[in-house]
Amino acid sequence: WDFGDGTSSTLQNPSHTYGAAGDYTVALTVTDNEGATAQFTDTVTVAPKVTVTAISPSTVAAGSSILVTITGFGFASGATVTFENGTTGPPPSASSVVVMNAEVITATVTTKTGGPKRDRLWDVRVSNPDGAFGALVGGLMISP
Repeated sequence: WDFGDGTSSTLQNPSHTYGAAGDYTVALTVTDNEGATAQFTDTVTVAPKVTVTAISPSTVAAGSSILVTITGFGFASGATVTFENGTTGPPPSASSVVVMNAEVITATVTTKTGGPKRDRLWDVRVSNPDGAFGALVGGLMISP
């Protein structure tokens, strides 16, 4: 096996983890007992991994709008920001999302009033146009 990233294996059923997103040409070369060989190649596409590590500020007052910075890895142009799995109440929304680079996004977060008069946590989800996504669990707190 040649995995197309400079690594190889002689195992019959190897597993391999790629260190970066991209297209890799994988080749399997088989040699029989008489020395005859055959080769099969195919392309493997590794999707980029999206990781969300922080949002700042991480606490926003209910009924307000504020500019936040989201940091992580693997952000792509056209990424969206959503908030999910909250602890009741209306979810915040993100607008004016700007992917500064693969590690920084800015967005305006708008929170609604309503819901219980207590702190509420929401997961921060970044989704790239290719379907790759990552989330920071409990990353945003909405305070009453």
